[in-house]
Amino acid sequence: MKNNICFIFSLLIALSCSKGRNQEVVKSYITAHNAHDIKKVLALYDKNVAFELKGVWVKEGLSEMQSLEVWDAALHSNLRLESTTSKEDSVFCRIVENNDWFGAVGITNLVHDPTVFVVKNGKNKKNYCLPIAKNRGKNRSSHRGALSMVAESSGHHN
Repeated sequence: MKNNICFIFSLLIALSCSKGRNQEVVKSYITAHNAHDIKKVLALYDKNVAFELKGVWVKEGLSEMQSLEVWDAALHSNLRLESTTSKEDSVFCRIVENNDWFGAVGITNLVHDPTVFVVKNGKNKKNYCLPIAKNRGKNRSSHRGALSMVAESSGHHN
């Protein structure tokens, strides 16, 4: 009985620590992305990563992620992490993105809500984002037109 209680207690501690570690992986990704440190960003991805920007594109593998990070660095992309929670291997959050291109077309913020990062073995394995453009303080659910233009101009379309 005493051994079972110790085992359960140890398991709970391990699980709570892994949730914290997963959030740290996401925070490290945001920091590296904002510093435009492409090598550091890629080191945080699993080699078989899949990243979906719902309704716009799906990227798979490190090569496609590298192209995306180079594009984001050229546009001075900046991400802000908000409302972070964890469950098992997933980190749920809201990400607010700004970059030079969005500013040029009048998009104040691109809010990715929800955003889900699935972290396995300390690396981003799968990312899912639902983008909502904010323009002059108003939500714009018809973001597909602007985002499709971004995807086409960057070569990041499906």
